[in-house]
Amino acid sequence: GELVEIDEPVASSLEFSLTENVETCMMLSAENVPTEQLGEVHGLIVRILEGIAAGREEIDMSRVAALISRGCLDVLDKLEDSPHGTIADNFIGDYLYAQKPADFSQRMEHVTTLKSLLAESSVFWQGLLKQFVIGTPHVLVIGEPSASLGAQLADEETKRVAAQSAAIGQTGLEALESSLETAKAKNDVEAPDTMLSSLS
Repeated sequence: GELVEIDEPVASSLEFSLTENVETCMMLSAENVPTEQLGEVHGLIVRILEGIAAGREEIDMSRVAALISRGCLDVLDKLEDSPHGTIADNFIGDYLYAQKPADFSQRMEHVTTLKSLLAESSVFWQGLLKQFVIGTPHVLVIGEPSASLGAQLADEETKRVAAQSAAIGQTGLEALESSLETAKAKNDVEAPDTMLSSLS
C-alpha cells in the first residue's frame, strides 16, 4: 500500500514470484517506477519489509486470506484448463528436486497446503520474512529506460531490414511473399473430421 496505493505511486505494481531450482529463487519486482526514483525504491521496499518483520507495520490478514483463496482458485483453474501440463510439471519438478518420496504428495496437494496457511497468524508470516528475506543476500537489478538507446535500436533495425531487402532483391522478395501466402493458405485449411476420429 505504501508504494502503489498512494496519491503519487512509486510503482504501478509489486510482483512476487518463485523460481524452483536446487535453491529456490524469490523475486520481487517493482513495475513502472519513475526514472527519478529508481535509486530509492529498493531502500523503500527493504524498510517496509523490515517494519513488517519487526511488527512495526501491521499485516492485513484479511488480504492474506484473500490472496491464499485466489491461489487455491488458480491451482484448480490450471488443473482444469491444462491438466496434462500441470501434472507433468509436478512430475518434472519432483524428478529434479525431490529429497524424499513424500515430496511428490505435497506437490500434488497444493490446495491443501494453501488452505492450511489460512490458520496461520501474523507471527508466522513475520517469521518467514525474517528467515528468508530480511538480512539475506540478494541481487538488485535496475532497468533504466534509455530514449537514445531506443532510437538507436530502431535505427539499426531499419537499416538491417533495408540491407536484407536489397540483398534479396525485388524478385526474391516477390518469391518469398508468394511462399508466405501459400503457407498461410495451407495453414487455414480445416483438418478433416477423419483426423480426429482416427485417434479414438
